[in-house]
Amino acid sequence: IQGKILSSDFRLSELSKFVDLKNIKIKDGTTKLNVNFDGNLNKITKNTFDFNAKGDVGLNNLKTTYINEGKDAPIKTANGTTEKVTDIQKTINQDLQILKVNFDWKSGLLDIPDILLKNGRSSISGNGNLDINKFKKNPDLAFGKLTLNSDSFDFKDFPIKELASIKDGELKKLNLTAQISKNVHNLAVNLNTDVRNLSFENQSKIDTILANIDLKNSLLNIKKLSLDKDKNYLNANGTVNILNMSNPKFDLILNSRNFPIKSIFSLVPESILKKATSKNGSLNAKDKKIVKVSYKLPVKNNFVIKNETISVNKLIEYWEKWSLEPLTEKDKVNSSATIPPFWKAIDGEMSVNAKIKGDMLEPKANIDLIISNAEIYSRKINEIFVKASYDNGEIDIPNFHFLENEGGYLVLSGNLSDTGKVKVDAQGKLNLNWAKTFMGDKSVDVEGNTAIILGITGTSTNPDIQLSVDAEKGGVFNNVHFDDLSLIGSYKDKIVTLNDARITSGGKEAKASGIIPLDESLGSMNVSLGLTGESLGLINLFTNEIEWLRGQGDAFINVQGTINDPLINGRLNIENGEIYVASLGKPLEKINVNVGLSNHFVKINKADAFLNDGKVSMLGQVDLIGFKPGFLKLKLFADDFRYEESNINIRAKVGLTINNTINEPLIGGKVQLTKGEYNLAIGNGKSGSATAKSKKKVKSPVAVKYNNLKIEIPKETDFWVRSAFFDLRPYGNLNLQKGAITDPTILGLVTIDKGSLYLINNEFKIVDATADFGGKDFERDIFPINPHLSITADTKLINPRSRANVDVEAKITGDLSDIPDNKVQISWTKNGGLTDSEIWTQVVGLNAAQQLVQDTGNGSAATIAKFATPYFNRAIFNPLTSKVADFLNLDEFNVGIAADAISNPGVTLAISKPILGGLSIGYEGTIRSSNSAQYNFFSRYRFNNNLSARLSVDERNAGALQGEYGFSF
Repeated sequence: IQGKILSSDFRLSELSKFVDLKNIKIKDGTTKLNVNFDGNLNKITKNTFDFNAKGDVGLNNLKTTYINEGKDAPIKTANGTTEKVTDIQKTINQDLQILKVNFDWKSGLLDIPDILLKNGRSSISGNGNLDINKFKKNPDLAFGKLTLNSDSFDFKDFPIKELASIKDGELKKLNLTAQISKNVHNLAVNLNTDVRNLSFENQSKIDTILANIDLKNSLLNIKKLSLDKDKNYLNANGTVNILNMSNPKFDLILNSRNFPIKSIFSLVPESILKKATSKNGSLNAKDKKIVKVSYKLPVKNNFVIKNETISVNKLIEYWEKWSLEPLTEKDKVNSSATIPPFWKAIDGEMSVNAKIKGDMLEPKANIDLIISNAEIYSRKINEIFVKASYDNGEIDIPNFHFLENEGGYLVLSGNLSDTGKVKVDAQGKLNLNWAKTFMGDKSVDVEGNTAIILGITGTSTNPDIQLSVDAEKGGVFNNVHFDDLSLIGSYKDKIVTLNDARITSGGKEAKASGIIPLDESLGSMNVSLGLTGESLGLINLFTNEIEWLRGQGDAFINVQGTINDPLINGRLNIENGEIYVASLGKPLEKINVNVGLSNHFVKINKADAFLNDGKVSMLGQVDLIGFKPGFLKLKLFADDFRYEESNINIRAKVGLTINNTINEPLIGGKVQLTKGEYNLAIGNGKSGSATAKSKKKVKSPVAVKYNNLKIEIPKETDFWVRSAFFDLRPYGNLNLQKGAITDPTILGLVTIDKGSLYLINNEFKIVDATADFGGKDFERDIFPINPHLSITADTKLINPRSRANVDVEAKITGDLSDIPDNKVQISWTKNGGLTDSEIWTQVVGLNAAQQLVQDTGNGSAATIAKFATPYFNRAIFNPLTSKVADFLNLDEFNVGIAADAISNPGVTLAISKPILGGLSIGYEGTIRSSNSAQYNFFSRYRFNNNLSARLSVDERNAGALQGEYGFSF
């Protein structure tokens, strides 16, 4: 068989129609083929490779995209999140101007005398050969050879830069010769390179990389590996014998002078760094400790959950996910800040002399390392020095010191033998704000110069640790400083001993001591904490939720039992204290508290405080699960409770019960209002009140619910509900039967015995009014409190014919939510002899406008007329008419002064009311002081926002049909 394949300018983008290219997409390019082949079918049948072929293959102007789908398995990072790591970026674009390959195939022997790759100003040439027959006979033998050379290679032209964070650079020289073998011991490689002007994405640079490396007869010989930056260098040389792959032998020397650390990390792909520093695996559910509760659950089949026992596991899950909300947006940003990986957070210059010899089983190493002009997590470091060695299984560190820019230091020495024997001595002086670097909540301002003494002896499995920490003048929150913070403790035989821990600030002191066995079989822990006098004010160091202003007291807490099942005993007493509460915006005064802690219970024997000069008291018990509250049984009462906010000011007699679990507390009891005022934001655009339109509220961590909370307003109580439309004095009884704060179920009837309604320029006195809470579950978040209103009110109007004052009575019905929606129904039950038109004319103020025109007279009419422009009309009438139009749900309501008001005084009026869909009816005209009028009644149908048809009849009974088109501008 003989043949020839010829191809000229075949478009490679068509190749995907014939071959599945997987993740490679060819966007452009052409190929040229010139191949001759011959062979014998009988021979090929016996040996697939027994044929001859010779020719040229060429590609021109190739443009491809390679998409990496990230085949690496997901890994667990240090903070517990899951990430998928790939060795290269997801998408790589590669252009190739020229690819030429000449080949000659003779019965299994492939000879490639010429290879050329060219793109931009970069080119790589080479040659090679491959003996398939030799591979088939013994694949462990060398069966091929490859040579590549280049003296002009730019990293921008080839995707090698995608493997690391290389931004730019060029390869001045590349000489690579490789002997190919399946067996690594028969591999032979010689690499000689010269790389110049490397720059990376993190702004670091390397001026030169020189490498001369040989691999032959299982010996890797690093003749030269040199990195240079501004005449500072990092050099390595030596050998690695890989004859025994499981235990290679090495003899390496590494030395550097002031070489930038960032440049070293830049040479390693970030995906590899992530893998090297990530913790694989995750905590399984079976590995989690089960909290054992040693007392009987106090709540069963009560309150929220009927016919079902409340599970303590729900509470445990609740506390695991519960956290305090950040106080401000700034705090939220701070608390969510993540700690960058160390290779991004470290910078500086490294000088090192290191020798490594031996094998993996018996290595020997000596290292002298200095890192200078460093920055670690944005902290300036003058110098880090390490002198260390490893020999015969023993790590020896005779000298380690750390000097920071602000004067802090740490000095350490020690050793660890292969038997596990350990000895470490360290001392130093550092600022506590180092801790802030690794804290999740960046809003905590920890600081204070701290002296540290550390001693470790014993073994690595059972160390004897002695620790002393003494911090001077530091701060935590709100620029509140402590004078001294000290800790003396130890660890031995799985027992932590706290000899003395204390914190002092301005004469206040808190101290603690005790022992904590880390194994339950070693007995009970016993830790005590005590504060006396004004020392309770130390709470200012740890929170900005509250601020201790003054007071005396004492606190003592003793914790025994185990870490999983602690028994807490103690007391808390406060005498005449004063605390500012940030959430209230005001202080609690005259605080007197007596609280006892016994095993799993906190008993509040007495808790009194004054808020807004009103006394509030609390009694009850909180059951503990571990160290956290579980079940509540509390009573809160006050004879004169006072509460003030921007839209509410009330005084009340309060008796509340707070029961159930901490995550779903139930509030019951009674609140009796005695005085106050509640301003509703109806019609003024505000939000946040019971009747203002508001967005759906975000659920708080604690889901408070009602349990028959009764609210009483005795008759003639000086309590008012006010808005732009009314002033009302209610009385009655309400029962917040169930439901959460955002959607309560309310039963009851409230009656209004005094008050007024305001409609434009008329005040209506309340005759009778009720608000009926029907107890239905309101699903509308806009109006969670939505009673049905029924109001009867009267006022006095003028009869235009007799000019006498007459009584007019209105009946108003609808839901509270109907007021802003303009759906309240108003009817006139007493008209005093007036028509509806005459009543509305006075209610909305048209009679006042008409009188204004009449009273001008001839002398001053010109003055009024000068301002009778659309702007004048808008300024005088729009504030009134827009309110009426909104209130009555009118499509249009306009009042103005007639254009010819000087000669014939009059007021213009236009009203239209939507009836159904796009259909509305209306009236427009001019009322004259001469009792004459021009008007027409009309009906309009809107097809859309712009187009409508209108049918009208005027005062002469003349009809007209019109089309209208409106423009928006």
